[in-house]
Amino acid sequence: MSTALAFVLPEELQENIQKIRKNYDKAYVHWPPHINFFFPFVPEYQITETLAKQISEALVNVKPFKVVFDNISYFNFGRDKPITIWLGPQDPKPFEETFNVLKPLFPRLRIKHKNFTPHLTLAQKSYFQFRKCQERFMKQIGPLECTIDSIQILERYDSGAFKPKWTIYFGGKSPVFHKE
Repeated sequence: MSTALAFVLPEELQENIQKIRKNYDKAYVHWPPHINFFFPFVPEYQITETLAKQISEALVNVKPFKVVFDNISYFNFGRDKPITIWLGPQDPKPFEETFNVLKPLFPRLRIKHKNFTPHLTLAQKSYFQFRKCQERFMKQIGPLECTIDSIQILERYDSGAFKPKWTIYFGGKSPVFHKE
């Protein structure tokens, strides 16, 4: 499936993350810096204005929130496999609350992991390289601060890159459609 429901980091904050991802993240060419709420999401034919409005209605009581990304951690997928190094929020609770508002809308979606962990993927490396990368990446990125007021439905285009199809705002503002 070639769609996702995600938060995409504002463009003005992407430069230093993209420098790291370009060298160390195999998905760099396909994804902007993002936090997936659902991937895979729904089939392309279901990505409609009606769906965007349903999501918007569910998010009507979600308020924009400030977030500081200053936590570099990793997922370990087992022995002899690379770890995924990621940047996470200082306080994951607003993301978790947003996820919990969205989850009942899509009861048929298969959730990959038991717990939702908001994260922006930076790199795939060996476990033994983590500490060195953690320090270097944090120096390069520094804490990132932004206000989150929307999420996006992303769709994979012929180029292989995921791009916004709809931006859905918190608080009931009308969703915005993005032409290819």
